Amino acid sequence: MQINKLTLKDFGVIKDAEFNFRPGVNLIIGDNGNGKTHILKALAFLLINYKEKTIEDYCNWDSEKFAITLDLDHLQKKFDFNYKYNRESNSLIREVKIENEFFKGQDAINELAKYFDPTLCRASIISFQGKVDLVDAKPAERRESLKKIYDLDFSKQVKELDEEIKDIEENRLKELNDNILILKNKEYNFKEPLILPNSGADYKNYQISLLKLQNKITLIQKEIEEYNRKFLQQQSMQKDIKKSKDELNNYELQIYELERVILSNEESLKGGFEGKLCELNKELQQDFEIKKKELEEKIANIKLTRVPIFDEVKLKELQKIREDLAIKWHSAKRQYELCLQGKCPTCGNIFNSTDIEKYETDMSTSKVLLDAKVSQIAELEIKKLEVQKQKDNMLALKNQKEVLIIKLNAEIKDIENKKEKILKNIEIEKKDIEHRKTLYQNDINQSENQIIQIKQEQEKEQVRLFSLRENLQNLNILDEVPSIKEQDTADMVVLKILISDFDSIIEQNKLIVKQNEQLKIDNKNDIEILKLKRIERDSIIIDVERLRKGKVVLQKEFPNYVISTMLDDTEDGINELVEKVYDGKYEVKVVENKGGIDVLYGKRQTSIEIASGFEKDLFNFGYKHAFSQIAGLGVLLLDEIDAFASDENSGKLFGIIGELRTLYKQIFIITHKTTVQEILQRDYHANVFEITDGKVQNYY
Repeated sequence: MQINKLTLKDFGVIKDAEFNFRPGVNLIIGDNGNGKTHILKALAFLLINYKEKTIEDYCNWDSEKFAITLDLDHLQKKFDFNYKYNRESNSLIREVKIENEFFKGQDAINELAKYFDPTLCRASIISFQGKVDLVDAKPAERRESLKKIYDLDFSKQVKELDEEIKDIEENRLKELNDNILILKNKEYNFKEPLILPNSGADYKNYQISLLKLQNKITLIQKEIEEYNRKFLQQQSMQKDIKKSKDELNNYELQIYELERVILSNEESLKGGFEGKLCELNKELQQDFEIKKKELEEKIANIKLTRVPIFDEVKLKELQKIREDLAIKWHSAKRQYELCLQGKCPTCGNIFNSTDIEKYETDMSTSKVLLDAKVSQIAELEIKKLEVQKQKDNMLALKNQKEVLIIKLNAEIKDIENKKEKILKNIEIEKKDIEHRKTLYQNDINQSENQIIQIKQEQEKEQVRLFSLRENLQNLNILDEVPSIKEQDTADMVVLKILISDFDSIIEQNKLIVKQNEQLKIDNKNDIEILKLKRIERDSIIIDVERLRKGKVVLQKEFPNYVISTMLDDTEDGINELVEKVYDGKYEVKVVENKGGIDVLYGKRQTSIEIASGFEKDLFNFGYKHAFSQIAGLGVLLLDEIDAFASDENSGKLFGIIGELRTLYKQIFIITHKTTVQEILQRDYHANVFEITDGKVQNYY
């Protein structure tokens, strides 16, 4: 196993820390109370679900939650741990990823226990400060601890063996004993043959008499069967004759009905099909021209004359002259009025009578000319109105004529459509008449063909009826039904009973002989089965004894052997360590007795319970070192194991641990002694993590 990375957030006194561990020695230092031991507690909690108190106690006082992550490699697999705790809900989210498979909650604990057995891990890799598992345990507890570490508790297997032995004794063995008892006491009932009721000669005579009676009765039965056959045949022929007569009557009726259909169709052909055609021809000959002629007369009565052209230019010229004369008249009138006032408004000269007369004459002349032009313009405007009225009248007549022409063309088109429709209807009616005539003729032809076919069938049926009547006449049937005599039947019954009784005894004797032979075979087989059952019972008894011996081995012999071997290895591991620290001063003995396992040291073989504090820590570490080599996890977690040691002994101890580093993938050491720090850094290049006030500093 190799632990790669650990992160702690609000776990114990550590607020936020990340540890990137390396192979070899990883040294965790710092003053007491700064959280060194929390690293070991976190690893124990993650790996084996070990808690000193409650989970809540691991939460930092200033926080309501904590989080831990761990990354490690083990057995060529990658493990990722992610734990989150919330104090308020008292909930722990436990997630573990092994390779690409995820586990949560109790499933994660169960899966991790397969890789990191809690009992074995505590005994072999984890050493908490002040806890000496080897020293504090009682002898019996040491034995039980060793049995758990090596899985030497076979109580389950012993229980299974007891159940198997019980099952064999109460089921298989009991069944075999019952079968043997049954076979030993089995009885075979052999029977004697039965006595025949009469001699073989009488039996033969009975058979001959029975055969004669059977032949006689068989002949009579054949006569009865023949009579019944002919009687049924007669009834069948009579039914066929009746059926044939009915069939002939049916043919006559069909022919009658078909002839009626032919007559009806012929009458229909003779009848008139031309009624609708005549109506259409009359409709075609009616006068379609009345409305057309009326329209043509109206068009002819509309006479369009040429309207004279009005001289618009002349009117405009006169209107221009009138405007000029009006201006001239108004100017003369103005001059005249000014002259009457006596002065010229322009130059101020005084007008004389000659000037007044002149302006008066100009004014009068202009007025005469103006009135003449006004009169002339009025005449032209009246003439213009008359010409416009003539134009309007001619336009109205022209429009009326065009409308009548349109109506005339529409009427002509309508007449042509009506005639075309009537002609089409005439053609359709002609085709329909031909079609109906064809249908009637087809019906007549079909009916005639059917009559021919029916007459042919009628002739065949008449021949069949004649044949049936002839066969009925030729059927010879007895007048009286044949019968078997009652005496013959009774004699046959008596003979059958006598013969049956004789045959029954013969068959019973054959069966008795066969049963006796089978009983002899069964007796011989049962003797062989009894031998095999006894052999099988002896074999099962031997198996039960072997199972009982196996039970003894699991309960005592094998655990004792394993523990004895293991104690030797454990003793060697402890002595290897103690000898290097005390230079051979102490020798440790691990001894098994009835009370359990005692650990003794020194020349007087004193119990380690009275050892000093450092000696206890040393023995306990040797104990874990020995188990760690057996477990093979390759990791040691050591928390202040030199707390009671002098600086000299601490130096020796950690010098030895440094030498042991080649036996481990990683060693984690927690200490606050500067001498230990110097040795591990100087001689063994420890990866150092210094914790101060819950914060971590990493250096090499």
